[in-house]
Amino acid sequence: AGPWREYVLKVKPGPLMRPCPWISPYHYRLDWLMWIACVCGGIERSPWLLKLLLKLLEQDEGVLSLLDGDPWADEKAAADAHDEEIKKDGTSAQDFSDEDINTRERSVGPKYIRIEKYRYAFNYDKKLTDDDGKPLHWKRERVGRYFPLQGVATKEILRDIM
Repeated sequence: AGPWREYVLKVKPGPLMRPCPWISPYHYRLDWLMWIACVCGGIERSPWLLKLLLKLLEQDEGVLSLLDGDPWADEKAAADAHDEEIKKDGTSAQDFSDEDINTRERSVGPKYIRIEKYRYAFNYDKKLTDDDGKPLHWKRERVGRYFPLQGVATKEILRDIM
């Protein structure tokens, strides 16, 4: 388990210390669609979001490339480094059972996913600061859960809904 991690979009407000990016003359499509989805009502009005969530749970590289980084990248790098160490020690994949390999593959990446909705505003008065005392660019207020309204979503739940 562990704490929740945020997927950060490339230009929508996210990290409070990140300044507003220059994106003219066009919009980043995923960021734009996420904004539209949240102002248009529930997820039933934006069913493409279900597929996006499933792809995030599956750690699809194409979908992850649309985001501003992968919150699981450090764990993936550590697992890859561990695999390289095993190879250097002369241990082959045949020394591991299918169950060991499947457990390792499932251990890196999210098991559950949810969408939380926040309202962002510019931090004009600069009263909010980070740990170093630097003013934050944004302030945010949690509005509530967007999907699922209760509990969490898994790959199996998303496949059943779609």
